[in-house]
Amino acid sequence: MNHVKPGKGLGRKPAHMSPSFKSGQDVIWMAARELNEFTRDDITMWIHRNQYQSVNDKTVRSYLSRLVKGGYIEVSKKIEKSKCATLYQYRLIKDCGVFAPKINKNGEKVTQGQGRANLWRTMKILKVFSWRELVASASTDTVTIAEMEAKRYVSLLHKAGYLTLLTESNWRTATVAQYRFNQTKNTGPLPPQIQRTKAVFDPNINEVVWTPSKQEDVA
Repeated sequence: MNHVKPGKGLGRKPAHMSPSFKSGQDVIWMAARELNEFTRDDITMWIHRNQYQSVNDKTVRSYLSRLVKGGYIEVSKKIEKSKCATLYQYRLIKDCGVFAPKINKNGEKVTQGQGRANLWRTMKILKVFSWRELVASASTDTVTIAEMEAKRYVSLLHKAGYLTLLTESNWRTATVAQYRFNQTKNTGPLPPQIQRTKAVFDPNINEVVWTPSKQEDVA
């Protein structure tokens, strides 16, 4: 049985995975948590100071509006700059952690992408598991995780060295593979991402940690 050791397949970090590649919402939320009280201009200046150049003012305006409607921030002060312009100062009132709230224009939570976050968090809690046990524990009333999605995610994290295969699946005995989470690969709260190329990117360390070889089938 061949194992991929942690770090095997580690590639040079591509340019598009520099800090500026983070999503606009992630960057704005990082700024809001660090500043705690701020104006829209303060957020924009924080973004440029930290070289997140892909986030524009329209995105900042839209996401701040969503955060207000969702109850994450509130308007703490209104400053009349002119008869036609008002400057709003905001205050963070609900810090839900490092994950940027995924909310729609009405401030309501959306669950897209939450499945992998649940899988990543749950495998660190269970430590030893099969993909079936992982699905059962990671699914909630609002987040349903497809079995094939879980199997594929577990397979790729095993290839990237996050999981050790303890026992292989056996269709004759109707048993499924058992894995153990490698504590040395607990890099942070953000779930490793699967790119279109099927490479594994870890946003906690901002690195591509595994890439498939041309001969390898990871479908």
